[in-house]
Amino acid sequence: MIKAEKQEAIRRPYFIEAKSIRAFARDFHCGRRVVRRAIGCAEAARYTLRQPRRHRCWGHTRR
Repeated sequence: MIKAEKQEAIRRPYFIEAKSIRAFARDFHCGRRVVRRAIGCAEAARYTLRQPRRHRCWGHTRR
């Protein structure tokens, strides 16, 4: 997963300098797919759980 700082560092020059995706991948030492995701994502990714957390509850006391 790419950090928000690196994502913003890729996005800002992409729209200003209009360099190619391959050039950005070379400059930032990451894959072209990562660069495409950073450019396509308008906001920072939020952390989401794959499954809901289990409740810390014993027996039938949960209401």
